[in-house]
Amino acid sequence: MARITVEDCLDKIPNRFQLVLAATYRARMLSQGHAPKVESRGNKPGFFNTRATALRLNIPAKVEEETVWNYEIGAKTLNLDGRWVVNVAAYYLDWTDQQIRQTILDAQGQATQASVNAGKTTGYGFELETTFAVTEDLILAGTLARSKAEYKRFVENV
Repeated sequence: MARITVEDCLDKIPNRFQLVLAATYRARMLSQGHAPKVESRGNKPGFFNTRATALRLNIPAKVEEETVWNYEIGAKTLNLDGRWVVNVAAYYLDWTDQQIRQTILDAQGQATQASVNAGKTTGYGFELETTFAVTEDLILAGTLARSKAEYKRFVENV
């Protein structure tokens, strides 16, 4: 699941006392079986390749800011008097201007690495985790996960 800091929360709830009340309310909801849901937006600031590298490779010097929207939903359950735990989560990611390192050949055929914006990428997947206590000495556990990501639009910089 996404990592959320106190500073992120203070952008939405500026009073720390109200923030503690909201966190307590949310923890109570989760303990009563409500589904944990997350919608978040993240970014990686843009930066510049060196001018000499950009000119030599004929790529933009500026690497634009990368942004990602992340949507997650899941459930954590405790069954059979706490002997069986099942956790499940599903997610969807939507990247714009994803920053990647790319090896590019210059006019003389020399390979150089530079950062570029790849375009648009999406990804989705799920995770399933279970633990079952057969006896005090025998505990079975397993995890299943599936993830798929693909470029929806890839900008060729060569």
